[in-house]
Amino acid sequence: MHDANPWVVLSILLTATFVELVDVSIVNVAIPSIQRDLHATNAEIQLVLAGYQLAFACVLITAARLGDIYGRKRLFLVGMVSFTIASAVSGAAPNAGILVLARLFQGAASGLMFPQVLSVLQVVFRPSQRGRALGLHGAVLGLATILGPVLGGALLSWNVAGLEWRSIFYVNVPIGIQEALLYEIGVFVLAALAVLALPAVRPADLDEGATAG
Repeated sequence: MHDANPWVVLSILLTATFVELVDVSIVNVAIPSIQRDLHATNAEIQLVLAGYQLAFACVLITAARLGDIYGRKRLFLVGMVSFTIASAVSGAAPNAGILVLARLFQGAASGLMFPQVLSVLQVVFRPSQRGRALGLHGAVLGLATILGPVLGGALLSWNVAGLEWRSIFYVNVPIGIQEALLYEIGVFVLAALAVLALPAVRPADLDEGATAG
C-alpha cells in the first residue's frame, strides 16, 4: 500500500466521495418527473429523498468499525460495488416501492464507503501532506453539495437517450453517459489493483472499540 502514489489514492477517494454526496441532492430536481412517471405518493417521494440519508447515517459508525476489523480496501470495494448496483436498480425501478428500497440500499452502501476515506487518508499521507489532502477532501464535500441539483437539472434537460429522471441514477454506473462510464471503470480498476489496500487489525468484536473507550 505504501508504495502507491498517495495522490492517486486521493483521486480515487475523492471521486467516490463526490459521487456518493452528489446523490444526496441530485434527486431533488427530478421529483416531479419521478412522481408523474411512477405514480408515486407524497409519502413515497419523501422516502426516496430521506431514505438515502437515513440509511447513510445509520451505518456510518458501524462501517468505520468494520473497516478496522476487516480492512478498509475490502469495505470500500464492497460499498462501491453495492452503490453502483443500487444506482442501476434505482434507474430501472418499475415502481416507487422498488425505487425506495434501492435508495435505502444505495444510502447504506454510501455509508459503508464514507468512513474508509478519512481512515485511508490518515495512513497514506505523511503529516506534512495531510493538511492539503484533507483540504481537498473538504472542498469536494462542498462542491458535491452545491453541484448535485445543478447536475440533476442538466441531466434532465439533456434527457440522455430519453431516460429522463432515470439518467440521474444511471450516471453512476457503466451505462448512460460515456464520460461517467469511463470514469467509473477507472475507479474500479485502480481500486482492484490494491491502491486502497490497508491491513486489517486483529479480529475483534464489532463493539469492542466502544467498550474499550
